Amino acid sequence: MPLQPYILDGTVTDENSIAVASVKVVAHNTTKNNYLSTRTDADGKYLIDLSNADYSTGDTIIVKVSDGRYFGEATITVTGSEGQTVNISVNSITGDTVRDKAWIALYNHLQTGTYAISTDTIHSAMSDDLVKSHGYPIVIIEPASTSNVKLMMNRDGIKERPITFNIMVYENTVIKVEQLADEVEASLDNGWRNLAGSGLKNLEILEGDSDWFTEGSKKVHIRSIPVKFRYVKA
Repeated sequence: MPLQPYILDGTVTDENSIAVASVKVVAHNTTKNNYLSTRTDADGKYLIDLSNADYSTGDTIIVKVSDGRYFGEATITVTGSEGQTVNISVNSITGDTVRDKAWIALYNHLQTGTYAISTDTIHSAMSDDLVKSHGYPIVIIEPASTSNVKLMMNRDGIKERPITFNIMVYENTVIKVEQLADEVEASLDNGWRNLAGSGLKNLEILEGDSDWFTEGSKKVHIRSIPVKFRYVKA
């Protein structure tokens, strides 16, 4: 039996409450891991019918804009009604918004969706409380470092600046830390288009280091993954 229509509609507006026309809107069903997309019209309005892909009551849907110019999202749960209005407020992608939003974009990429890694213990800093609460494995996305070097001009005449993350992977054995680090690198490498849509372009995975330390009677192994992007300066 065909699914009943379930309409998501709304308006995309920028930080000045101005409607954003002709921008791609994606509905990501994180429960079923499927996607639907459309574009806003001249008034910033969009419409997506979830019946065009599998959906069920209780599914979690992330409705987002991430096209390299704007970044913003909203999360809803599918109810038993005929649809929902989901308005999205987006930020123009500039140096400031990338510094504020890039960590979230990278976190969401590794945490949910097609390219999610096998652990959900992803944080921004390591602490004893974190270890006691979760144990290992732990993945730390350290705060981004934005370079003060001179802006670079890309082939389209747009100015860009480097931004670097250091991702730290902690595990109990050498084999496990290498396996998880490989997962992280594969997630980034295979999902670079998603990251580019959030302003994190020109992915480059740099050579990292391996290390270890003793925690009580146990040895904890570490692998660092430096990741470099370029963000557009609007």
